[in-house]
Amino acid sequence: GQAALRQAILQEWVPAVDPLTTARRARIVATSDLLIGMSYHRGQGWLTELADALAVRRDVDSIDERCVLIVRFAMAAMASGVEGWISRGCEGDLAEAIDASFDLTLQVFDELATTSVAP
Repeated sequence: GQAALRQAILQEWVPAVDPLTTARRARIVATSDLLIGMSYHRGQGWLTELADALAVRRDVDSIDERCVLIVRFAMAAMASGVEGWISRGCEGDLAEAIDASFDLTLQVFDELATTSVAP
């Protein structure tokens, strides 16, 4: 599940991108509604591809809600790590920023699971 996606992002995606080019592109995309829309559609394509791969890994016949939610979680953790790294002036290691974002996201999920909400 999320651990496999986390490792795929850290071992496959991060080494394949130039961090400064990624930061530059993110800043440019943020200035244009058209580019934001195109980025969203590209992300939807990634979501489908990753969810399909996860369904195969989980040995289920088709993409189910669990696959989609796991991929959305992984993509959100990755995006948060990249955005935080960019906001800090692209200082430090991008992979470490993404890894820390996954850790923080898991901590937040744990807090949500153990926090009771009064009616």
